[in-house]
Amino acid sequence: MDDAVAGKVSTHGGGQAYTGATKSAHLLTLGEPGKPVAAEKVAPRLMPSIPTRDAFISKHRTVMVSPIRSLAPIP
Repeated sequence: MDDAVAGKVSTHGGGQAYTGATKSAHLLTLGEPGKPVAAEKVAPRLMPSIPTRDAFISKHRTVMVSPIRSLAPIP
């Protein structure tokens, strides 16, 4: 949840690929232009996210797996 008026932005884990996601969560507080952003670590999420920010939960996995998987080779 973000609060633009107060300059608050939340971040929620994720990853750049379908492996190695994090469950970390941070609250960023924006100040004046050109000034450093204050980052506060908050409680981690229960499950990691895939790069689209969707949660993919299957059989209580705690690591990301690709939801697109083919059993047959592509010709």
